[in-house]
Amino acid sequence: MDRLESTLSSLAHLNLAGQIVEKNVHAEGFGGQSDVYSAWSRRHRKKVAVKQVRASLRNDLPLRRSLAKEICTWSKLDHDNVLPFLGFFTEGENMAPSMVCEWMEDGTMTVYMRKFPRGGAYTRTMLRGVAAGLSYLHSKKVIHADLKSHNILISRRGVPLLSDFGVSLALSQSQYSSGTTVAVKGTYRWMAAELLRPTDAKAQAKPDEKTDVWAFGMVIYELLSWKVPYWMLKNNIHVVLAIVNGDLPTKPDESDEPNMFKHLWELSLDCWKEAAARPTVQQLIDRLSTDINISEDGRDEASNARRRWRKVVNASIAIHRMQVWSHHEPHTSENERSTPESRRRVWHKAVNAVIAIRRMRPSSQATREPVGEAVKMNDRRRLWHKVVNACIAIYKMRSWSQEQNANERRDE
Repeated sequence: MDRLESTLSSLAHLNLAGQIVEKNVHAEGFGGQSDVYSAWSRRHRKKVAVKQVRASLRNDLPLRRSLAKEICTWSKLDHDNVLPFLGFFTEGENMAPSMVCEWMEDGTMTVYMRKFPRGGAYTRTMLRGVAAGLSYLHSKKVIHADLKSHNILISRRGVPLLSDFGVSLALSQSQYSSGTTVAVKGTYRWMAAELLRPTDAKAQAKPDEKTDVWAFGMVIYELLSWKVPYWMLKNNIHVVLAIVNGDLPTKPDESDEPNMFKHLWELSLDCWKEAAARPTVQQLIDRLSTDINISEDGRDEASNARRRWRKVVNASIAIHRMQVWSHHEPHTSENERSTPESRRRVWHKAVNAVIAIRRMRPSSQATREPVGEAVKMNDRRRLWHKVVNACIAIYKMRSWSQEQNANERRDE
């Protein structure tokens, strides 16, 4: 009994023989050594994805060992940001094991994130989930080695799930003195420079936590640009040369959330430093939790926006309460009494104020263009002046309304 057979025997409780039905005859996804089909699991009563090995296992001992390791490693992983392993079953002429996981209707992060603003707050949330899953893998001595948005699936709750462990490396089961086993190499565009630099065969760099961090930086780039790294280079040889020569991806166009974009871009640049200078995954998680979207005065821009709108709401409530005062003390002169023309003027001011509020932007916007800072500050003063005038106008309308009601009651 070889290693693959021994592994399958030890995982008999995950054997789904006879439980997988309605398997699609056409593959719906492709990997380096496998194809992915949709099917139905009777045991789980849900649609599942079946990962079927394409190559023959009969005389390929390295592939049999690699597949055994993949199944063994995946079956032991349990984290909110790692795709769960449901089981396996054997099929085909060689009775090769196919791996089963839940089918993700929302597909990969590559497609899913295009539904949301590029480089926005949700980008940070998704990246934090990816980093959490990666941190868990590293804590289990597992290196992903092929991290990219195409290998990150999205659950029905919108949670990112790391997948494609066909190229993952289990450090705990080593055949090298360094403690790392090498399976299938990752995709060039996401690979760290040290993995591509020509070196002595005995000193050949192997995927590790630091190379996963480099790839994480490329995932950030994907979400900021909606493009693959080095998208302008069509030939893999040119991509490899660019990485080896230290040519990093160019900065994408900024998004509508410049502070968020800036911090995410700086984070990606740190991921592409020399291995020893790269942040750990835990440091990535900490920075994604605290450093994004910070304004010049140290406050979160989203919180600033909420505070500004809260002030507007509170002002509206205050104006509503002031109508009680206007019943006793109408602050209007004889020529300010309510007329159709005066009401139109007041409502015109109110509409302009609403437009002004909608045009307001966080104060840190002024720091983007130092030359026009004074102009932007004056613009904001004028906008807030309109808001104040509108509040006064609404207050006057409340007073006129109260006075009109009082007059109608006296006439009755």
